[in-house]
Amino acid sequence: MTTTGQQTRTEAAYFSYGTQFYVAARFAISNRFIQVAGRLFHDAVEYYLNGVLSRTMPHDDRKDLNHRLNDIWSHFKRVANDPDLDRFDYTIQTLDVLWDLRYPDSPPALTPRGFLLSWVEDEFVIPERKVGEKSYLLALSRIEELVHAIYQVAGVNIEAIRRTLGPQALYVFDHMNPPGC
Repeated sequence: MTTTGQQTRTEAAYFSYGTQFYVAARFAISNRFIQVAGRLFHDAVEYYLNGVLSRTMPHDDRKDLNHRLNDIWSHFKRVANDPDLDRFDYTIQTLDVLWDLRYPDSPPALTPRGFLLSWVEDEFVIPERKVGEKSYLLALSRIEELVHAIYQVAGVNIEAIRRTLGPQALYVFDHMNPPGC
């Protein structure tokens, strides 16, 4: 598939929207809005992945994946052909679970769950959970690494993305990212 101007614009739009969700998620997490931040991170990652997939997968095929991040991730990993991406599987699964909780009265949302928020993956030991409760660790450092890896696979110019952000969004984007992201 050759790249056309439309494909380039489509991919750029996916990354622009993804970055808007990403910045909003960073802001939400700084205010401990875990459910909201999880949904926003899900959306950001979904946009980024679809941006890359837009190069090789027709719109209707991507649309059929709906918001199932695990499925989108599987397609992305095939395109990227990088086994190192497997290290992000748990993060993708956790973000996918957070998407399922968008309706408070849905069966997935009624299942007891515990979410731990941590900057680094090994900061907390996941406590014993109550009977029937599922526990998830949302490690922000892993989300940052995931986003960085997607940008690398995509070959996206981060400076071009940064130039689209207003001063406050740029502060959130830069200030709340580890060095190198």
